[in-house]
Amino acid sequence: MSVPNASRPVQWVLFVVFAALMILPWFWNATTKHGPPPRPALDTVVPDRFGFYLEEVSESSGVVFQHESPCWTGNSIPSCHRSPPWAPVCPSGDVNRCYADIYATNSRSGTRNALYMNRGDGSFEDRASGMGVADLNRTGSG
Repeated sequence: MSVPNASRPVQWVLFVVFAALMILPWFWNATTKHGPPPRPALDTVVPDRFGFYLEEVSESSGVVFQHESPCWTGNSIPSCHRSPPWAPVCPSGDVNRCYADIYATNSRSGTRNALYMNRGDGSFEDRASGMGVADLNRTGSG
């Protein structure tokens, strides 16, 4: 002896709950004023998407450096080669100061290196000459 009609109300309740859950997101978006966030322009960087953004501040902070690739002269044809982009820069610093400094080296003979000392206020000062590390790119200095 089975009672098939007794399970019908449970099925209808489950159907109504499921249908309400399916319609609720559409209804919520249609009735709220804020709606979805506006899409940013393609040329802007969005911190919400990537978690950070980069801003060019090297010149305003005092870091102005142009890396020079090495050149060799042989057979009366100068040959200039590209150095890897990571070769000329090394973060450094004094542990007691807790600020990162930048030591940038050149590869071409006769060019100057730079040692940018962090002032702690977002700016840097080139002190390579005073520290004796600016003029190391001489023939025979190896």
